[in-house]
Amino acid sequence: MKKKKIIIVISYDYEDKNTVSNDRIADRVKNDLLKGSNPKHEKIESVTVEDN
Repeated sequence: MKKKKIIIVISYDYEDKNTVSNDRIADRVKNDLLKGSNPKHEKIESVTVEDN
């Protein structure tokens, strides 16, 4: 299987009291991607969220 690196940039504008952990954001994005993926052709290996 060929691999492609896909980078998705999402901006979050939360007050400090409403911050969401990076792991939680990554889990949400991964779950949403898995819903739309076709396991015969695609395998989502990891989702990483970093602070910039």
